[in-house]
Amino acid sequence: MHPIVDDVSPVPTEDIVASARCALRLGIVDKFRKWFEDEGTTGIDPNVAADEAEIADLELRYGKTTAQGYKDYVGVAIAYDFDFELEEHNNADTGFGFRLPFSHSAIGVDASTNLHKSRTGKRTFKSQDTVGQLLTRYW
Repeated sequence: MHPIVDDVSPVPTEDIVASARCALRLGIVDKFRKWFEDEGTTGIDPNVAADEAEIADLELRYGKTTAQGYKDYVGVAIAYDFDFELEEHNNADTGFGFRLPFSHSAIGVDASTNLHKSRTGKRTFKSQDTVGQLLTRYW
């Protein structure tokens, strides 16, 4: 039997990856918001700060040097390395018995059965983004 990780976990791995990307994006947006506040940069929405229109506006308002430093930062690569190891155990036990009532003799039938199965699944994969990909309205 081929172990498939998606059959073991109630949460699809795609949702786990999306959650990790979302948490990272929220952290980056927060850092950009603080960076813009510290630099006195106003009017730039950190949620979509890597959109071409936002970068062009940044360059117009604050100069090419500021915009270039910003462009270098949004080009930073982010690599994810996911390693899922899951184990599933399925155990089934059953039994039954039959006795003749009001009988002086010990006549009866007993039966039982069990089924014990286990399987493991391992999925390893990598993904990548850039800061700029996470700070656009199309991410």
